Amino acid sequence: MHEEIGVYIHWPFCISKCNYCNFNSYVKSVPDGFINTYIKQLQKFKDYFKDKKLRTVYFGGGTPSLMKTDEIKIILEKIFNSVKEIDSKIEITLEANPETIDEQKLIGFKNTGINRISLGIQSYIDNWLTLMGRKNNRAKNISIIKCVNGVFENYSVDLIYSLPYQNTWEEELTEALDLSLNAKHFSLYELSLEQGTLFDLKYKNAEYKDYIDVTHKIMLDAGFDHYEISSYARQGARSSHNMLYWEYKDYVGIGAGAHGRITLNGEKYAFEGERNLDKWISNDLVFKKLSHKEVAIEKLIMGLRTDLWCDIDEEIIDFNNLKMCTEMGFINIANNKIQTTFEGKKRLNTITEEIIKDSIL
Repeated sequence: MHEEIGVYIHWPFCISKCNYCNFNSYVKSVPDGFINTYIKQLQKFKDYFKDKKLRTVYFGGGTPSLMKTDEIKIILEKIFNSVKEIDSKIEITLEANPETIDEQKLIGFKNTGINRISLGIQSYIDNWLTLMGRKNNRAKNISIIKCVNGVFENYSVDLIYSLPYQNTWEEELTEALDLSLNAKHFSLYELSLEQGTLFDLKYKNAEYKDYIDVTHKIMLDAGFDHYEISSYARQGARSSHNMLYWEYKDYVGIGAGAHGRITLNGEKYAFEGERNLDKWISNDLVFKKLSHKEVAIEKLIMGLRTDLWCDIDEEIIDFNNLKMCTEMGFINIANNKIQTTFEGKKRLNTITEEIIKDSIL
């Protein structure tokens, strides 16, 4: 059986920069021949790919729905022709912003092989969309959901909550579930103030309400599983690509600032593309071999985000550090495995610090 892998393609271009965003994205035109850089970097993995089974491909950004269908085809063909095997249930996701798509473009994406859309709605309330610096509006969001629902069976909706002075999130989320039609997956992100963003500069001292508990209750009552900190899915609709990350499987990340983890000769390697766009085009990827300790801790940190039971490497992790977390109901431990509870996921940063405090990387 061939090892399962995923490929992430980072498309860094946007039509504007949102007020909360610190992702590696650029509001500028696409350089001539830009797509060739993806092909060149994918070519560097030809020996690695040749005995692998492709489980997922994910086009993220930035705004990959600005890509031309021919560009997507070229990249997918390169990946497909490089791997040994393609999973019969392969998931190929493209992130899309409502203002950049219409029904014709969605059909074009589907014809390239895209079979899942991650739709950046963020809110159905015009005031919040304006505050966030989004270029879509309520009417466009409602309209595009109908288009996506008519073309794709599998799609996810992104929403952001705990915005400055927001006090009606419960009603907004309940409405969003109705407006999002047959969406089987929701990524619900609590706003975090990222350094250097407009939100950080302008709303650092604003009032923010904690809506994690009410969000959780509404989603469970609506029949969704909470399988990762920010992720809720219907039965069988978990994001296969994101699960690949959280299960600590191999993935190849291509694009400015994209990173990856791959296994070579039994050793785990990390790599990351240059964040600067001009440097990314001209520079090679730099690989770093991870130590046994680094691998054990990375794997655990990723798994604790989910509802999975994670193996504990007792050479690295001290169970004694977890006693208080267990007594307070934040984690479950059984048979040398660990799992975070919902209360634990709310405090994951603290739990992680406890786990690794005697295992500094």
